[in-house]
Amino acid sequence: MSVYVITGASKGIGFGFVKNISEDPKNLVVGLVRDKVGTEKKVAAELGNRTNVHILHGDLDSYVSLKQAAADTAKIVGERGVDYLVANGAYLSHLDAYDPISVSPLYAAVKAALNVIVAKFAAQYKKDGVLFFSISPGVVEVGHYDNVTQEQMKGLTTFMAKIQAYAPHFKGAVSVDEAIQTIRSLWERASIETGYSGAFVSQFGNKQWM
Repeated sequence: MSVYVITGASKGIGFGFVKNISEDPKNLVVGLVRDKVGTEKKVAAELGNRTNVHILHGDLDSYVSLKQAAADTAKIVGERGVDYLVANGAYLSHLDAYDPISVSPLYAAVKAALNVIVAKFAAQYKKDGVLFFSISPGVVEVGHYDNVTQEQMKGLTTFMAKIQAYAPHFKGAVSVDEAIQTIRSLWERASIETGYSGAFVSQFGNKQWM
């Protein structure tokens, strides 16, 4: 029985976490999203009446909304506290996704900065037994390839060719369900003692990115 807080829970991997984790009624899941009403409708339509799922408004562009979400989360979880905070939320501009400077330059820069922040938190809270680390989920099919221009598709094709050169065994993007299973397996066995504190690893728990 664990308590999970998941940012970016409205779609893609974030919603996949909500769906997968809440299948166990003993787990409590709090999802933070920009569109609370829309996501609640999606949860009701796709997951049914799961009373262990709570959707809160939390916009990464609004510090005030995040503070309120933290306060609301505290009321929901009570003395159980939070076992897992999954910082999945992000904004990826489709204009930036496959344009010049290889692929997703702004997204990559922000993720690199986030990895540094995670390492800082890891150093600060290691003494308290709190584990912080970053996981790359790998290539996951979440609809990022929809509605791209021909020019952007060329950029994507070039990027995929680089992936094939790096990892000849690569067979393409995996489903959200498969990605979730792999990631959960990793974080459930990771610990400070096994060297994961402050680390940035692949979904395999190492530096094998594909």
